[in-house]
Amino acid sequence: SVQSMTGQVLAALAYPSLQELNLSSNMLCAATPPSALHVSYLSLCPSLTYLDISANNLTDLSILCLLPSLTKLVAAHNKISNLSSLTAIPSLTALDVRSNNLSTPASLLPISSLPALKSLVFQSKDGSTNPICAHPSYVSTVLAAAPLLQSLDNRSAPLDVGFVAVDDDSSFDPKVFDVLDEDVPDLGEISDVSAVESPS
Repeated sequence: SVQSMTGQVLAALAYPSLQELNLSSNMLCAATPPSALHVSYLSLCPSLTYLDISANNLTDLSILCLLPSLTKLVAAHNKISNLSSLTAIPSLTALDVRSNNLSTPASLLPISSLPALKSLVFQSKDGSTNPICAHPSYVSTVLAAAPLLQSLDNRSAPLDVGFVAVDDDSSFDPKVFDVLDEDVPDLGEISDVSAVESPS
């Protein structure tokens, strides 16, 4: 129930030292006035480094200004149409925004404000995509904005403007952050709200 989920979320947010949190498919809300699952509650977790807010009907990533330590963000399956809020979190190393409403080359330019970005997902083999992925300048725009990128749409380096982001002959691997030095939870294994408190 919504009440049960709310209790789980608020209980998780009671730990300011939390580093990893999964709030996917939890009716997270950015509307006003604040609801029981309003994104503003994440300000209680300034130490978060990994956050999954996929499938929450969010329209932007303004939530990022609340999370200065974030390095990995999964925001797939929402209604996000621009990435301008990324400028608030230059430490981000991995970003998954497949299945959103990003539709123009200009909507991709904010990734240039992420000097540490290594892994980026705008589309996947399962059909989760963004309108911009069909644009002829999609790959060149991404690589120009993030020249140090190591993985785009689950394809590893070397990357160039001629590569096909989603290989028709291979199935999508949900471990989209494998290029990183640190271990990240397998998105396919996480189904409920979960939180991992940082080691003492």
